[in-house]
Amino acid sequence: INRMITKGYENGDYCKITRFILGINTGFRDSDLRNIKVKDIFKSDGTVKEFYAVNEVKTRDTRKIPKPRIVYLNGTVKKALKFLVSVTGKRPQDYLFTADRQKHRRKYIEGFYVNESGETVAIKTEEKFAEDGTEYIQAFMETGEYGVYLKKLARSLGMEEHCSTHCMRQTYGFWLRHTKSQWELYNNVAVDDEDIDLLSFAFGHSSRRVTETHYNRAPARVIKERELEMNLGKEAVDNFVDNFLIENVRK
Repeated sequence: INRMITKGYENGDYCKITRFILGINTGFRDSDLRNIKVKDIFKSDGTVKEFYAVNEVKTRDTRKIPKPRIVYLNGTVKKALKFLVSVTGKRPQDYLFTADRQKHRRKYIEGFYVNESGETVAIKTEEKFAEDGTEYIQAFMETGEYGVYLKKLARSLGMEEHCSTHCMRQTYGFWLRHTKSQWELYNNVAVDDEDIDLLSFAFGHSSRRVTETHYNRAPARVIKERELEMNLGKEAVDNFVDNFLIENVRK
């Protein structure tokens, strides 16, 4: 994780690598990450919000039923986001995760339309201004393009493992399971899978999630504490951002 982040920063891929940092620390699907604007995740005073919420729609869910999900933003995520906005000069209405070097022609968004699948699709243009002189906002980087970037970045570091946008979500899941928060350690919190399964069967719940939500308050608190404790990529973010700021102050 630290090697990926360091390499991305050194390449000047600030938007792309911050997208990676946010992805591995929240587990959001890339289809949700790409649409985030500065005003969605920053308060009016310029500070990052304590948590971010989205209505997730599973990729292969033909019903397209959104499910609300809240994730708490840890210190590493906040530091990376603040650095990104500061170094790129992004405005509240701008998308966070645009391409760092716009090589493609259609790099602005003039509007949106809903396709036959019910998905909202951006209408991109190479024109920077509308006919009335209004400036279009820079387009976000599509998931397909971003997936190619992650593969190339991993390959450049000699990583043989498969790397895609979904790997960010899988990484979050792995570390959420293996991270113990200070709150858990202090309170000796343990969630027994067998007990929850037994309760789920006894109550006739459709899933363990229903049981956890209504009959065990530990999971929600545990997830929050672990998300705040994870700080994936902290070493790389701290090293690059702190050194960058020091060098620029000297200049």
